[in-house]
Amino acid sequence: MCPNKDMDKKEKGFMDIDLYEKIIDEAKAFSPSINLFLRGEPLMHPRIMDIISYAKKNRIATRMESNGGLLTKERADQLLENPPDFMSFSFDGYDKETYESLRVGGNFEKILENILYFLRKKKRLGLKKPFTFFQVISMPAVKKSEKNKKEKLIRKLKGLTKFRFVTPHRFGGKIDEDVTGNKYAYTTHEDVEYTPCPYPWTTFNIYWNGDVVPCCIDFHSGFILGSVKDHSISEIWNNQKYQRLRKKLATKNHKDIELCSDCDFLWSKKIFGIPEKNIKDFVQMVKEMF
Repeated sequence: MCPNKDMDKKEKGFMDIDLYEKIIDEAKAFSPSINLFLRGEPLMHPRIMDIISYAKKNRIATRMESNGGLLTKERADQLLENPPDFMSFSFDGYDKETYESLRVGGNFEKILENILYFLRKKKRLGLKKPFTFFQVISMPAVKKSEKNKKEKLIRKLKGLTKFRFVTPHRFGGKIDEDVTGNKYAYTTHEDVEYTPCPYPWTTFNIYWNGDVVPCCIDFHSGFILGSVKDHSISEIWNNQKYQRLRKKLATKNHKDIELCSDCDFLWSKKIFGIPEKNIKDFVQMVKEMF
């Protein structure tokens, strides 16, 4: 369900802490928040607690999304002592069979218990942060197991967290439609209107090695816009590659960009021309920060 499984080992790594601090030192002048995840699991980073602390020191809100596989009770205690502002747990499946068929290598009972430990202790301590979500991607396999099992799982978590049920996307056509159940598989639709992707105007995506890409869908670094090792964030944000990408998307010439040519996000549900998902994410960000 995710292109991560198709990545070569050489594409994976941990961001150097000096590079991370350079990014924060530049971003603090204009960025209200940072997502401490992109193409991987944030709890794998050996210095994740230092990473959270440095952003806090510079008054940048931190957001994390985790599958919970590495959330031991010890790590949960550490995170609650030095919490990010936002924490989302990706838990795809309402029962053991479905969950473990999708989250290969995951243990349904163990991971759920550690997430519950984290949430219960947060409530017991009366902590406002992190704001938490329990997220389920509504793939066909998950929907088939919803009956009775969905409500049973929700009851276990009631009063401890908010829930988010996400429609899967195809990562620019890299994931088969039968896996996601997403009908917006190709960019020829009569029932929805094309809207330029907002990400090249609103986000800045940096991989562990410093490469900058347009969005999280570019799993294999097919459209590198620059490197923060060699240039400042501002220089990359305003360079010719970024400007060309924005112009192509704004003028409906997305087919000229291989990364964007079959992306279902361009045809997602809109509200006043803005993708519904982005409106929800913006509203949620405001709630987190105030």
